[in-house]
Order: sequence, then structure tokens, then C-alpha cells
Amino acid sequence: MSINNILTISCLGLKLSRLTEEDIELVRNMRNRPDIKRRMSYQKNISPDEQVIWFNSINNEFNYYFLICYNEKKIGLINAKNLNPKTSIGEGGIFIWEKDYLDSPVPVLASIVFLDVIFNYFKISNKSFIRVLNRNKKAIAYNEALGYILIDLPVRSEVSFLILTKEDFNNKLIKFNKALTVFFKNTYQIKITGNPSHVNHIKINEYLVAQVQEGNFPA
Repeated sequence: MSINNILTISCLGLKLSRLTEEDIELVRNMRNRPDIKRRMSYQKNISPDEQVIWFNSINNEFNYYFLICYNEKKIGLINAKNLNPKTSIGEGGIFIWEKDYLDSPVPVLASIVFLDVIFNYFKISNKSFIRVLNRNKKAIAYNEALGYILIDLPVRSEVSFLILTKEDFNNKLIKFNKALTVFFKNTYQIKITGNPSHVNHIKINEYLVAQVQEGNFPA
């Protein structure tokens, strides 16, 4: 696949690129690392064959996995998965494997840009939920800072569920944008490139076609 065809989101030195088969072995190796695995609900080692099966199951219009690249370095993965076309609800997730970026503002930038695009540019979701291990207090606090609200469950569970509405996110977006602009010393401005594809939601393809028609990037 040509790099020009890949759905890519750029902002403030960050680049989010739709995951392709070329990078799934990198993701598998990072996902199997003990320090990553212990923060996940699924903690078994993933084999190469299992990774291929997984990729084939998510490379479609209902799942969006993007490599997080910063300063041309691949540092993590972010996703919106299992999008329900009837309810417009999807499940979010992120993991960073480069330790130098774990406590930096870059994961926050990635989360805000990705949510902004999913909610306001592509308009394929109105609500995002996430699941986090209860013991991962840092991840819970991280998502609450983004606006996610902890859901009270009637039964005890090892996993906490948090939910974020498009409205709640947008109420914080101007504040987020100003903070990111100050920190990264440049204007918060999102650029999206890529070609229409059968693995994209129809709204994403319509957005990409409209950008070409408006002259925002070449056909």
C-alpha cells in the first residue's frame, strides 16, 4: 500500500497512521512486553499467527487502530474499536511503548487529536467508552482528565468502565487546544490525508472526497 493512501492524521509534530499489516509484528512485540502486558486485561502472550488473525478481524469500517508517531518515531498505538453504527458508540484505547514518552504531553496530544477527529471531523461516533484495570489508577486518572466519567457497576469487577460523550469532550476542547498550543509552541491545527477505502466508514470516505474537492489536498 502506498504511504499516500494510508489514512493519516497530523497535528503539532504528531502523526497518527492507520495500522497496516506491515506494522503488526512491531505492535505484537510491544504488546507482549511484560511492562505493557500487566496493564492490559488480556495478559497472555500473542503469537504471530494470532496477530494476523486479529488484524484481519479489525481491518474494517468498524475498527480504527492508528500508530502513534512523534518526531518520526513510532511510540504507541491508539484505537477506536467496535463502533456500533446504530448507537454511534465505540470503545477507545491507547498504549505507549516508548518509556521516554509515557509521562510526556504526547499521549495527551494523541488522545485529544484522535477524539477530535472521530467526533468532529469524521463524525462516526458520539460517545466513547474505555475499560481499565482497577489497579491501574494512573490510567483511570489520565482518562478522567480527558473528560471520561467513571461508571458505577452493580457488581464487583476487576475492570473499571469510563464513558465520554462528544458534548462533554467539546466543552473542554477549546481549553485543551489552548494548552497544547502553548506547550508545543505552535497552533493546534489538524491535517488529515488519505484515499477513500473499503475499510473506511462511509462518512470517512465522504470527508476525504470533500477535502479533495475543496482543494485541501491533491487527488
